[in-house]
Amino acid sequence: MKSWLDDLAVHAAGFRLRTGIPLLMIGFALAVSLVVSLRHAAEEAGEAEAAGLEQMAQRAVRLQSMLETYYRNRLEENVQDAVAQSGAQRGHRLAMVVDENGRVVAASRSLALGEMAEAVLPRLVRNADLLAEGGKVRRLRGGIVRLGAGGDSVAALFPVSFDAGKRSLGKERVGLLFIEHDLSERKAAARTDVQAAAAKLTAVILLFALLVWLVLDILLTRRLRRIVAAVRRIAETDFSARTGIAGRDEIGRVARAVDEMAGQLGEARRQLQHERDHLDELVAVRTAELRHANQALEAFSYSAAHDLQAPLRSIRGFSEIVLEEYGERLDEQGRGHLQRVMRAARRMSNMVEDLLAFSRSARGELHRETVDLSALADEIAAELAGRDPVRRIEWRIASDIVAEGDPSLLASVLANLLGNAWKYSAERETAVIDFDTRQDDGARIYCVRDNGVGFDPEQAAKIFEPFQRLHSQERFEGSGIGLATARRIVERHGGRIWAEAAPEGGATFCFTLGR
Repeated sequence: MKSWLDDLAVHAAGFRLRTGIPLLMIGFALAVSLVVSLRHAAEEAGEAEAAGLEQMAQRAVRLQSMLETYYRNRLEENVQDAVAQSGAQRGHRLAMVVDENGRVVAASRSLALGEMAEAVLPRLVRNADLLAEGGKVRRLRGGIVRLGAGGDSVAALFPVSFDAGKRSLGKERVGLLFIEHDLSERKAAARTDVQAAAAKLTAVILLFALLVWLVLDILLTRRLRRIVAAVRRIAETDFSARTGIAGRDEIGRVARAVDEMAGQLGEARRQLQHERDHLDELVAVRTAELRHANQALEAFSYSAAHDLQAPLRSIRGFSEIVLEEYGERLDEQGRGHLQRVMRAARRMSNMVEDLLAFSRSARGELHRETVDLSALADEIAAELAGRDPVRRIEWRIASDIVAEGDPSLLASVLANLLGNAWKYSAERETAVIDFDTRQDDGARIYCVRDNGVGFDPEQAAKIFEPFQRLHSQERFEGSGIGLATARRIVERHGGRIWAEAAPEGGATFCFTLGR
């Protein structure tokens, strides 16, 4: 039962509340009205049948008494008149008197008197079962009253005594009185009454449903619409919205809950806005401080690197003078110490130059233009090949590689990447260095490959940090600044750089330059 009610509620939820409930009420009430009307119609039909049986019995008894009186008083001529007059009664269909021989001696309809009743009755009666045994029967004064099939007709069969007169030595003879009445008109009237009552009941139900609709609209639907409107405004972040509904019923409690929720959301929003404003101010202050610190650090780095150049040049210069002018006076150990000083000064000078380049990569304005990277790579390759003409190097530089960016900064990127490839492939009998490009998911990727010593791929991210080296200074010289400088330049162009390698399997450095 509960499941059925739940299903009914779910289907009713498809309607608006103020129409769904009245429609359910109307449907339920009409169903009840239909059941009641059908039952009432059946009861009325039963009452009509019972009344027809009673009325037929009374009429048959009266006519039987009248006919027997006529026969006793030798008034046979009045028998036909009495039978004919019975035909004027409401619902009458047939009345006849049959003598003891089965012949019709009186009838209410135009019948051939003297015919045999067994030949006349089957074609005159409405229901043949009126002449059969069974059915609803009421016995009275020796006769019977029988209801036909369907209850639309009723018949009476009563005996009638005849006076035989002198011919039969006063012996009394017995005939039969047959009467049939139609009940369809009486039952149709009963059905009409039932239909009229059902129509009145339906009208009352509809009026009641209309009244319920009006009450729901006033007490429920209008208040719910105000709650819905307030919830919509709250969903649009208007937390000042209120339902304005008071009351202790369920709707009133829902409205108060909505108003309380709007107030809490408004307060939470104000607190969040305050905290966000404070956070924005804090971020702005911290960003400014960090910017100033970075600028100061870059200025210090640039100044320190620049100021170190002069003493380093002095060290190298005076060391060369001492070696040239006083070299003969020094023993082999002294000249070796002096040469180590010169090499350290030269390495320090290179590191200072790299620091200056690293600092310049983050300073100054970025000037974008079309740059022929293939031409730049050819120039850098020629310069590298000139440093050690004896080395065997196979350069594979693709043609027509162009990019949009700052020419000097992109030249620095290629110089660092090609220089690394040249340096770390020095131990190979024939070094192979590639520079080409490819497309990947709509992005243009530039790659420098070599067949050098490579490195552990787990250290790929580490090599882009300043002063991070994966090989010893004695094996490969370098400052550890070049790749950090390349990454800074690539990121300033809106791109990214990464490395792929394997120990003794060469290395590949790829980068993009943004859109």
